[in-house]
Amino acid sequence: MMQKRKFSFNIIDAVIIVLVLALGLGVYFLFFRENSGAIEDAIAENVKIRYVLQVNELPCEYVDNIQVGECVMDYGTRTSAGDVVAIGSEDFVYVGYDKTTGQQKLTPVKELANLYITVEGEATMKNEMYYVNDTAVYVGRRLDMMMPDLFCSGSCISLEIIE
Repeated sequence: MMQKRKFSFNIIDAVIIVLVLALGLGVYFLFFRENSGAIEDAIAENVKIRYVLQVNELPCEYVDNIQVGECVMDYGTRTSAGDVVAIGSEDFVYVGYDKTTGQQKLTPVKELANLYITVEGEATMKNEMYYVNDTAVYVGRRLDMMMPDLFCSGSCISLEIIE
């Protein structure tokens, strides 16, 4: 009579299973994942957007260092984030409290200004977010900007589709 041999799991079996799983994942990412990105890019909607960047507490001597028509470069991606179409500024006001009365006190600081930079750019909508080149733009996003005569950080405070 012949005896049945009992199966025993060993290291070679584990290596074979890991190799088969790795091969399966590689095939998935090579064929299916790449194609889903191409479909997503084909569906991407191209629009023209206008957004406003607010730069707080900018020294007044730098307010005139930006001009309409200049290209705004995103420092992180080193790509264009659009072109300046309008510039506005207002005096910076420090919000504090009077220690004796406890009341809010607004103090203008003449050496500082809040700068508002309106930017327009061709954007693509991907994953429900707008991208001007490689720069994600959405309300609340902080953006490090480079222009020919100004380097600063600002926050996007408004965004609208214009075309």
